Amino acid sequence: MRLPQERTHYTNRFRFSKKALDRIPPQDRNSKSREKEYSDSEVIGLRLLASKNGRKFFHLRYRFNKRKRVIAIGEYPAVSIADARKRANEFKNLVSQGLDPLMERNKISDSLSFEEFVRKEYIPFAQINKKSWKDDVNKLEKDMIKSFGKLPLAAITTRDIQQYQTRIKTRASAGTSNRHYALLNRLFNLGIEWAFIEQNPCKRVKKFKEAGGRERYLNNDELKRFMEALKSMEPTVATYVIKILMFTGIRLSEALGLLWKNINIENGTALLPNTKAGKARNVILNELARQVMVDMKSFKVNKYVFPGKNPNTHLKGIKRTFEAVKAKAGINDFRAHDIRHTFASIGINKGASLYEIQKLLGHHSSQMTQRYSHLSDQAVRDVSDGVAAQIVEATS
Repeated sequence: MRLPQERTHYTNRFRFSKKALDRIPPQDRNSKSREKEYSDSEVIGLRLLASKNGRKFFHLRYRFNKRKRVIAIGEYPAVSIADARKRANEFKNLVSQGLDPLMERNKISDSLSFEEFVRKEYIPFAQINKKSWKDDVNKLEKDMIKSFGKLPLAAITTRDIQQYQTRIKTRASAGTSNRHYALLNRLFNLGIEWAFIEQNPCKRVKKFKEAGGRERYLNNDELKRFMEALKSMEPTVATYVIKILMFTGIRLSEALGLLWKNINIENGTALLPNTKAGKARNVILNELARQVMVDMKSFKVNKYVFPGKNPNTHLKGIKRTFEAVKAKAGINDFRAHDIRHTFASIGINKGASLYEIQKLLGHHSSQMTQRYSHLSDQAVRDVSDGVAAQIVEATS
């Protein structure tokens, strides 16, 4: 559907459809107005605002007591066209009953609890818009709802947030506390966008300073002990997951989600359609990784390479097996994610460049790979020392 050209009063009025709304471009960055408005021809008063950053929001324009009013409905596509029309008609019905939708919403907002907002508004939104929404739900259920659940959303203060942040930092770490802060900040900003609250109590809260990134990886002796311990274990789905982590450097979540349809043993590739960086990428399967895939065919019971106990599920985790391997190898202070660091360190020591390591690990930017720069420097230094030794040998 072609969008009308911007000329007359009615140029931006048409029947909303998914195809049409998806094609609406962001507002011109050079425009004086922050958003461009489009009108639905099916529900009078329903509008869509397209912002300069590409986000799109529904709202309803209406009159109450001869005054023009505007009420926010929600962000597209988290709020579908059908839901936007339904809410718009509900608001218009209130007007026909002599009630102002804005005033009625404010009454609800004053009593809306943190938990109600999270369960009715945020989680449905996150499930559509965030790949990591399950991580959010875990933080919400484990800590945030317990701390703020019964409090009215609008009554939560900056001090409440500060005290919560301090508790999380004391129990866990500055980094964990800052991740919680980021989620809370997003929650309250959405509350403002959706017209449930007017202020964000996180605004004046400062994040904690974090320590440098962790760089734990196995040295040669530890690597030998770890692989010997792993080899001695009875073969299970979990032991093969650990092997594929060691042989490819992919993330645990990426390994657990591997699908047989995305594996090409002959070509030695595995497709990761949904990575942390938000882009699909191909992982190179070396000979050891290919052998894991061949061995896993004997476990093949569903679409997942590493199947779980329940039908059509993948393995949920490797913690018990991983801890058993570590104990047998006599290794402490080593996480499953550190296998990824070990893979990178071996690559660097074998002469791989930081760019090559970036590609192997699937880092979106080179900044993440810079943590291995000191290893790269050492590899270069070793080469330099080798050259010097040969020169000395030639001149002696």
